[in-house]
Amino acid sequence: MKKLLLLFAAVLFVQPLWGRPTDACPETGNATNGPEAPLNIFTNGPGKVYAFEIERDRHGRELIRQVQDGEMLPVGSHFALLAEPASGYQFSNWNQVTIYSLTTTIIDDLGGSPMTNYDTATEIEEWPPETNDVEPVLLQEVPPVKVIYSSISTNFSGISVTNSLLTVTEGWRANFVALPPKPPFRHRYY
Repeated sequence: MKKLLLLFAAVLFVQPLWGRPTDACPETGNATNGPEAPLNIFTNGPGKVYAFEIERDRHGRELIRQVQDGEMLPVGSHFALLAEPASGYQFSNWNQVTIYSLTTTIIDDLGGSPMTNYDTATEIEEWPPETNDVEPVLLQEVPPVKVIYSSISTNFSGISVTNSLLTVTEGWRANFVALPPKPPFRHRYY
């Protein structure tokens, strides 16, 4: 774990943050309310992924905060993922994950609470297609959630409203593989 943390620190030290500082209120320094997207993290094999949001305060200093899978982050902000394999395994590579989500909200004419149905499909894509990133530290920018389809239908006889929304967002998967077995120790006799 110490080696991974040192590698993570070295990458953050050497790698300059791209883009501009997070938009912030001049008085408080707190980030403004802009679009957000979920941080989607997956693993394939035994291991953990630690996630850190990286931003700059109003004085240009880097702030690093640990975040969790599924946490909403400002679009355009930066984050780092650190993969740690379980004992007996090693980190292999990262894959980009595309997540399609269909959300349907139905409000009935009886004045009841809205019913929401979530259907999610996940597609694993090689990332990047031409090379595999084999470093256990991945630095990325939070991509926006893209709306592919949106529809609202109403029933005027009763007051029922149905809203359907199909979105696509990206995530990352860390792949872990078993270490090769060690050859048996053999004594050499001279």
